[in-house]
Amino acid sequence: AESLDRSAPSATPRAPSGRGRTTPTPNEAKRPADLPVGTSAEVPASVLFSWPPAATVDKPLRDFCFASGCQVHVVGPGDDRVASAMFGQLSDLEGLGPSFAFLMSGAETLRYGVCVRRPEIVEMPPSFVTDCAAARVVDPFAEPCCVSDRVYIIVSRFPFFDLFFSVLYALVARERLVLQSVSQGAVGAAGNGAEHHEYNPLLILQSMFTAPVPAPDRPFVLRSKGAGSLMLEAPPGEDHEQLARWALKQASSLLSVDNWLLIIAGLLLEARIVFLSHCPGKASACAFACLPLLRPWGFQGSFVPLLPRSLLEALAAPVPYVIGVAMPP
Repeated sequence: AESLDRSAPSATPRAPSGRGRTTPTPNEAKRPADLPVGTSAEVPASVLFSWPPAATVDKPLRDFCFASGCQVHVVGPGDDRVASAMFGQLSDLEGLGPSFAFLMSGAETLRYGVCVRRPEIVEMPPSFVTDCAAARVVDPFAEPCCVSDRVYIIVSRFPFFDLFFSVLYALVARERLVLQSVSQGAVGAAGNGAEHHEYNPLLILQSMFTAPVPAPDRPFVLRSKGAGSLMLEAPPGEDHEQLARWALKQASSLLSVDNWLLIIAGLLLEARIVFLSHCPGKASACAFACLPLLRPWGFQGSFVPLLPRSLLEALAAPVPYVIGVAMPP
């Protein structure tokens, strides 16, 4: 087992977007009246929104998004976490702390989950969610509120990690504009921002889902009415090249060359390899990096780049495996 926290710096005719996008968030999070300010509690995560509407969201998805559990924090006015949720730097999302990936295996195909996690105010759901039970009018700078991580995710059978992260970053950036205008009184009630703004973040997803699969290395444009356009480039290469492009770039700075040589030797000897980190992005990036490093051979054991806490008993399996584990902070 290798801990990553010691030396780590901080084709279908449809588009390569998978069946749905989900935003897990704390389900029925306790109100400040139930918990005193300054306390925290672990709550079950639920799917707040998925798109397209007909998409079926698998139950294990919540466990993968919150692999080390979902915490809700009751904070008072002026708390630093409120300012971070409202006005945090978007560039901070591009690190391995809030950005991570996982792999789900189904009966017929593999699906990749590309996730961006950021702290948000529970009572203020995304603007495109209009039927959230937790939504209410709240001024986080004048009254207590709940802050918890919210995960934006794209599920796809294509490992276009860089492409999907770009889409999620753009979605979160546009969503933050709505959130800030809500906090300034531009919108009368939280959760209805999409009805009062010139742009709707969902149009980005609709444009992506209906676009044909672009040719490798060819730019394509996602158009969103009223919000401009987002120009992206389809990555070239097969799946292992897609994995190498993202995972090796991230993982190369997390462990030393000597450690990676030991890991490659362990892969060739069919050893059991576990990557431990408080950061799910570090654990999953190192696990994904093992596959392109082993080329031209393939790993025949169990491969779980991010293991949910509910499945930790899999670590006792007497078979070769590569597993990433996100430990609680």
